[in-house]
Amino acid sequence: NARTLTSASGTITTVPSPDLKPEHSLTYEAGVRYKARGFRLNTTVYQSNYTDLIQLAVIDATTRQRRNVAKAEITGVEVDGEWRFAKPWLLKMMATATRGTNKSSGTPLDSIQPLAGRLALAYGVEDAPWSVEGVLRGAAARTRVDTSSERPRPGYGTMDFYLKVDLGKVTRQSALKNWRAVAGVQNAFDKEIVNSVASEDLRYAQGFIGNPLLEPGRAFMVKLVQDY
Repeated sequence: NARTLTSASGTITTVPSPDLKPEHSLTYEAGVRYKARGFRLNTTVYQSNYTDLIQLAVIDATTRQRRNVAKAEITGVEVDGEWRFAKPWLLKMMATATRGTNKSSGTPLDSIQPLAGRLALAYGVEDAPWSVEGVLRGAAARTRVDTSSERPRPGYGTMDFYLKVDLGKVTRQSALKNWRAVAGVQNAFDKEIVNSVASEDLRYAQGFIGNPLLEPGRAFMVKLVQDY
């Protein structure tokens, strides 16, 4: 489908790619897990080597096209874990670090976030039907970019807060055993945040209205979640 599709987003038009070939990759991955009483940690490292990687290439200021990169490499590490350091308290973390390189040109791959993660502190008495959680999420500055298609991007950090209610425990209904209601506020301090890989138009100054697009400010949310 990518060979024939064309689309427009804002001022950017993506034209068809009649000569596009399928990409191929070979990935090496290794991981370590550690678990002790009240503590868990997972670490995974990987390297992916691509041939004919499909990338969105810049033709001119308003035109893009999907093209094959002869060779590319993406390496990264992922870490996640949790620590129940006291009965009602649980600390959770997740972080990823990624590096992508176009091996044909020696330039960085587009839209690669070098470091991002989240740190959450949850409070919930065992077997209680509710818990509260504060989440710090953020990303480091992205300075390793191909300047012909991207600009460096500042990092960010923001706080979210949630109240979670186990509907099965509250209602004592077996049909709701794996259902939770979640209410919260995201970006609680209403910070201006730009997604680390959001696209922008290089013809206009960084910070110009909508270039790149800002993430939503303070937002209130309510949702139902099913665990399975």
